[in-house]
Amino acid sequence: MTEATARQPARSAASIPVVIYAAKSSPDPGDSVASQIECVQDRLSDEADRVLYADPFSEENVSGYKRSRGPQLDAAIAAAKAAASESGQAELWVFHSSRLARGSGKTSEARALGEVFYYLRRHGVTLRSVEDDPYVTDEAFVGMASKMANKYSQDLSSHVQRGKRDQFERGKRLGGPVPDGYLLADQIEDGHALRRYVFDPHREDVIHRMASLALDGLGDPAVARQLNQEGHRTKRGKGWTRRRVQDTLTNPFYAGRVAMHRGTPNEELRPGEWPALIAPSDFDRIQGLRAGRDHSPKSHAFRTGRRTTRYALARLARCDRCGERLYCVSSPYKRKDGTQQRSYICANVWTRTGLCDQPKLDAAKIDVAVVAHLDRLFIDFDEWLANLAKGAEDHRGSLEAELAAELDQLARVDGLEAKLRQRYLETLEAGDPNGRAVESALNEILGDKEAHEQRVNALQAALATQREEPPTDAMLDVYNAIAQAVRGAGGDEQGVSELNERLRAVFDEFRVDQVDTGVVGVLPVLRSDFIEQYRDTGSATVMTDYENAIPTSNLPESSPAVLWATDPPPVKALAVPTETGRNAQA
Repeated sequence: MTEATARQPARSAASIPVVIYAAKSSPDPGDSVASQIECVQDRLSDEADRVLYADPFSEENVSGYKRSRGPQLDAAIAAAKAAASESGQAELWVFHSSRLARGSGKTSEARALGEVFYYLRRHGVTLRSVEDDPYVTDEAFVGMASKMANKYSQDLSSHVQRGKRDQFERGKRLGGPVPDGYLLADQIEDGHALRRYVFDPHREDVIHRMASLALDGLGDPAVARQLNQEGHRTKRGKGWTRRRVQDTLTNPFYAGRVAMHRGTPNEELRPGEWPALIAPSDFDRIQGLRAGRDHSPKSHAFRTGRRTTRYALARLARCDRCGERLYCVSSPYKRKDGTQQRSYICANVWTRTGLCDQPKLDAAKIDVAVVAHLDRLFIDFDEWLANLAKGAEDHRGSLEAELAAELDQLARVDGLEAKLRQRYLETLEAGDPNGRAVESALNEILGDKEAHEQRVNALQAALATQREEPPTDAMLDVYNAIAQAVRGAGGDEQGVSELNERLRAVFDEFRVDQVDTGVVGVLPVLRSDFIEQYRDTGSATVMTDYENAIPTSNLPESSPAVLWATDPPPVKALAVPTETGRNAQA
C-alpha cells in the first residue's frame, strides 16, 4: 500500500476500493496518460462509494500488442488484488479496455484482455472502463473486446508496414531523428514548399573525419579515441564511443541510401532522395574493412539480457571524475569457491573513449560497505543536529551584530537630524538664502533615518522568531522516513534486487571515485522529489534547514579519501578500503 493510501478517508463498509491504470504505447509528449487519468477520475465522481486505494499507476512507450504492458500494470494489478483481499472486492479502472492488453494470448505473444479479466475475477477484482465499460464487465462481451483490440493492432501494424514500404519504394527515409551531420531545411521546388535533408555545416566535417579514420584502417574504438583526442564531440556534446561510431559508419543513410529492415538478414537498400555525406564507394569500402576484422560475427551480435540483480548500486553508481554512469560487469571466470569478480567500470573506460582514467572498482566490497552503512543512512544525525545548532547560533550572532551596527547608524542619524533641524530654524529666522540647501540635507537625513528604522524593525522581528534549538522531533521524522524507505517498513532482510529498488526510490545517484590507492569514496545524493514530498507533511520548517545545511564528510583526517560537501542534503561520503585486480575477494 502506498503512502497515498494512508491519506485516503476511512472507507465505509459498503465502499469499493479503486485502482486506476493508464498507458500509451508510444512516447507521450501530448500528456495522453494524464488525460486518461483525469477522465477516469471524472467518471469516478459519478460512481457512488468508490474510494481511491492508491495513487494512479501509469506508463508510456509500452506496447500492449508486441509485448505485454510494462511493470506499472503489474503493480496496478497487485494493488487491486491487495485491495480486494482487504475489502472483499475492488475495481481496476482504465480509460479504454485496450489500455490493458492488445495481444492474442497465444504462446510467446502478448497478453490478451481476456487473460486479465479472468485472472482478476479469480481475485475478486472487477474491470471497469470509461469508454467501453460493458465490454469489460460482461463476460459475454470480454472476448469480443479482446479480439477487437488485437485485430485493431494487427490492422494498424499492417497499415504502418504498407506505408513504410511505399516510403522505401519512393526513396524516402522511414523516419527517426535527423542523423548527425544533416539538417532538415525548407526548400521551394516548382512553387511547392518541401523539407529536404541538407548537410549541417557545423557537423559534416566530424563525419568526414570519422570516415577518413575508418578508411585508414582504424577500428571503431580507435576512431572514437582519436575523435575525442581531437576535441570532436557528438551532436549532444558527449564523447564518442565505440558503439556510436559503429552505428554511424554502418548507417546507409550517410551513403545516400534508404534502408528497410536495417541490420537484419532481410535488409533492403535503394537510393534515397538526399545527398550522400560519405561517398557510396567509400561507404562500401568501410563495410568491407569492417567485415575483414570481424572474424566472429556472432560474438559481437547485440544481445539483450536480463537486468542485473547482483549489484546494490545498479543504475545508481556514477563516476565522479567524468560524470558518466558506472557499468556493472561480472567476470566470466569463476574462482575456486565458485564466485566471480564483480566490478563497477566507468562507461568511458568500458567504451575506451579516452575521456576518463577511473580504474576498475571492486563492486563486492563497495556493496558490502554500502549495506553496512545503511543503519546510519549516510546521515550522521548528531553532526546534522550540531550543524543546524551552530548554523542557528551563527545566524543569530550575525543578526545581533547587524542590529548593533544599524542602531549605531540610527543614533548617528538622529544626532545629525537634530543639528540640521536647529540649523534650518536659524536660517528661517535670519532669512538666510542657504535655507533651501539645509532643507534638502534635512530631507535626505530623514530618508536615511526611515531606512535604518525599517532595517532595525526587520532585524528585531527576525531575532524574535529565531529558534533557540533545532527542531529535533521534526528532524527525527525525516530521518525515520528515510530509514523506512531504504530498509522497508518491517526492517527485514532483503535481496540485492529489492535493496536496489529501494535505494533508487530515495537516492538520485551515488558518486563513486577511487580517491587514492586502495580507497574508494562513495557519496550518495538524495532525490529532490523524495525531499519535496515532506514539504506537505508538517516538516516544512526542518526541511528548509535540511536543504541549507552544508556539512562535509566526517572521514578520519588520516584517511586518504577527499572530503566532499553537498547541498542539499547532509549526507556523508563513505570511504571504502578496497582493492582492484584479480586478487580482490568477493
